[in-house]
Amino acid sequence: MLNDLSRHQACIITTTSGDSIIGVYGGVETRHGDWSVLVRRGARTISIPVEAIEAAIAA
Repeated sequence: MLNDLSRHQACIITTTSGDSIIGVYGGVETRHGDWSVLVRRGARTISIPVEAIEAAIAA
């Protein structure tokens, strides 16, 4: 799912709770072994845990 995303390109992340997060894909980070996806929305960057992602697509 994340393999289809390109850094600095628009994306839509759908979480397991049904939320859709639209932003710019910034890559992944690992904190203490937990993987998260970075999505920039305006001036903020959101870190979304991989286990909370239902789908991720290029927008």
